[in-house]
Amino acid sequence: MRKIALLFVLSCFPLWANPSGQKARILGDYVNLRGVPTVNGDVVTVMKKNDRVSVIKRRNEMSQADGKSNYWYKIIHERTGKQGWVFGTYLGLEVAPGGKSLNLDRQIGPVGNSEIRMLEVSLDGTIYVVHNNSLSISKDGGAIWQTLEPTVLGQKIGTIDAIHTSGSNGIALGSTEGEGSGFWISHNGGQTWSRFRASNGLPSNEVKDVAILSSARWLALTEEGSVMTEDAGKSWKPLSGYDPGGDALALAVCSGSAGSVSFWVSFEDGVARALRSAPGQLSRLDSSDEIEDSPALACSSDGSVWAGGDDGIHLLNESGYRHFESGSVNDIIAVGTMVLVATDNGISFSTDQGTGWSSFTAEQGLADDEVDALAFDSRSLKLYVAADNKISVLSLR
Repeated sequence: MRKIALLFVLSCFPLWANPSGQKARILGDYVNLRGVPTVNGDVVTVMKKNDRVSVIKRRNEMSQADGKSNYWYKIIHERTGKQGWVFGTYLGLEVAPGGKSLNLDRQIGPVGNSEIRMLEVSLDGTIYVVHNNSLSISKDGGAIWQTLEPTVLGQKIGTIDAIHTSGSNGIALGSTEGEGSGFWISHNGGQTWSRFRASNGLPSNEVKDVAILSSARWLALTEEGSVMTEDAGKSWKPLSGYDPGGDALALAVCSGSAGSVSFWVSFEDGVARALRSAPGQLSRLDSSDEIEDSPALACSSDGSVWAGGDDGIHLLNESGYRHFESGSVNDIIAVGTMVLVATDNGISFSTDQGTGWSSFTAEQGLADDEVDALAFDSRSLKLYVAADNKISVLSLR
């Protein structure tokens, strides 16, 4: 039954996407324009770095070439007028489908004294850079930084595995390591902290992901189960209902009107959602069990969920399920209906539910192609990108 469902889903979408008219430039030196979309195709001509091209269409399936995953694009080489195929790694699309593009503003870093594990930008524009057991915080776009080392009763937090912010002062952290593990929360921007562990009602001390739904309603994904509190940690109740199986991996919180929220949970064997009307009750969508081992989650403004892991990118909504082959997915964020994906091959992004994809790589200004984390500032329309322990600041236009 599982194979039949997959064949049906694939048959609903064309093999060829049509981003006709997009302008692009060649990113590498001596790039081959080929007669067919394979690495063994006959060479039509050899293109130089920064040569201008026009895109005719793109294959909707990703392929492997030179150790990387990307799409093959059929293009017109403007200098010679010749048509052929080029692998997407060597193509810099100037405008993404839907008219959006990313542009490098500046680079920041290194930030802090240890590796960058995660990024977060709060509603007031504060940037949070997560290190092993500390936070670097900037309130002015990265010009000045301060360091926070969360501590409760002399106990410093363990390795930080998750962060979620709410408003201008709410910060929740999850840790799975040793004496410093647990659910950590601050209501005053990190000046003071509270910590919750198994002795406070959590199923386990090891907390893998966290979320703040309101001032008193929080979520914690632990090694032994997923729980919610509605009274600021006085009591914790397990999430009930649909369970795809396996350990819970990640949370994605979806904002709604009048401050209401719902959320998604990914498990090893699928994903589940909780509606605003029943936040503690998990339910499923058709094909939700097609999404496996996806520790990266993001809610789109239309109610869809994007999930990512070692096997690529998944899109799940009321109308069906889609899977996009890609390199290993490290992080996903959604900006309205736009999705941005951090991979080992740069940033992939789409504004049209995955029909057309563009990329942004080290050739265009990132510190490194291996992108570890993303965060978006909705006030300034800036994208913060962690790669090679540095932060690149991109503008969305």
